[in-house]
Amino acid sequence: MERMYQILLCTSLILCSCSIEVDNIDDPFSLKENESLLLDGDSIRLDAKDTVSHIKEISYEIITNPALEWWYDQEGALGAPYIYFIYTTTEPLAYCAIDTCRNYLSIMWNGGYPYSGGYYALEYRRMQIQYKESGYGKPWLYPKFESEESDIYYGSFIVRHKKYGICNRQCLDAYQDHPMDFSSVCFPAGPIDIRIRILHDDFPGPNIGDAQYPDYNRELATEWDYFYNSVDNTYGFGISQPSYGSNGWSNNNVLDSDPDVLNVTVYTPFAQYGVTYSYTVSTGLETMSGNAFTMLAGEGSHNFSKVAKNIGMIWLNATRTETVGGYQMTKYCHKSQLYGSGDTQISFSFSDSDFF
Repeated sequence: MERMYQILLCTSLILCSCSIEVDNIDDPFSLKENESLLLDGDSIRLDAKDTVSHIKEISYEIITNPALEWWYDQEGALGAPYIYFIYTTTEPLAYCAIDTCRNYLSIMWNGGYPYSGGYYALEYRRMQIQYKESGYGKPWLYPKFESEESDIYYGSFIVRHKKYGICNRQCLDAYQDHPMDFSSVCFPAGPIDIRIRILHDDFPGPNIGDAQYPDYNRELATEWDYFYNSVDNTYGFGISQPSYGSNGWSNNNVLDSDPDVLNVTVYTPFAQYGVTYSYTVSTGLETMSGNAFTMLAGEGSHNFSKVAKNIGMIWLNATRTETVGGYQMTKYCHKSQLYGSGDTQISFSFSDSDFF
């Protein structure tokens, strides 16, 4: 059986995954108990292409929850909260937040009875958030923090627990609704639309319908509130990627000296007859990939929006596959590096002797 590994996504008290826990730096692949709010659900295998990779296909097995899938496009019975404004900033707005992220998307909002103010507010302690690309006809999606925390890697096959954009309300009290601070890398770069709703602790609730026509208690959620304007999320995931030309790698529209962008270069051994190499490189919130077939000169170059404010970590998972007589033998290599606030470029290299 192939050995199981997990990229650890460290969390902070704020609602983004961006701080580095010192106790875990020496063991970035240690298994972590899944802290998802979800119950055991169905397992769905999907094949997808990473849109910011060098044409490397990755297979995902996504663990889903049937109740939360039903709730995706359903409205709750309670009145919607109200979004006053959404800021992109370098510091969190909530008084209780610990400032560990490089950039934030912060939501100023207010609620209403019974989920805001008074005793009942303490029973509606969660928020659900969705985003979509600006424009008509685009689907609503869940931010990155809903999936990456519990990713488990089997080479190029990833098991992912879907978290449905659900998070705990920040600085919860019975008298005031406090801002919600998210890492910018939870959302894609560029203009996006945002909507939110508030959830009861018992959400999604048991099925009160039947197997063929499920139904759930709509008192466990509010209606969606839509922010009236698009948000320009400059340092989200999927920023402009380098391209390869006659003069080597070009960063395109990203400045080499941009302190909010980290360029990661990966050097692989050259592919040889019967032997291929592939890899994934990750900040924890964003993962990119490459292989020896699609890279030029045995190297790949990737731009990431920085997640951590001061010290962050990049993880590399590499795979060596050798085909002999119709049989495949697979070996793995795992490396990690810290980056600082002033770093704009780091590199990884590996040879055959690194694989085990």
